[in-house]
Amino acid sequence: MKIGAIDVVIGTHSILQDNVKFKNLGLVITDEQHRFGVNQRSTISEKGKNVDKIVMTATPIPRTLALILYGDLDISIIDELPPNRKKIDTFAVRICHGRQSK
Repeated sequence: MKIGAIDVVIGTHSILQDNVKFKNLGLVITDEQHRFGVNQRSTISEKGKNVDKIVMTATPIPRTLALILYGDLDISIIDELPPNRKKIDTFAVRICHGRQSK
């Protein structure tokens, strides 16, 4: 039943199921869009009328790049860190028999 009591839905692939319905779907944001197939992205968009779409990814797939160049997708590139973001230190720690080893 499409009541319209929920304004924002955050979901997984489960919202692609036929029994999931929306009263007034207006915006779909897909993070890591390469994990969704073309048909899946189309299915979610068809659950509304004139649905706006934002797809995000750090690794764009060739089809997306082609749509940016020749189709109907615009691109925004975030090429700098947010202001005041702290540096992230990444390192590996090996554990041997319950004791840390460098």
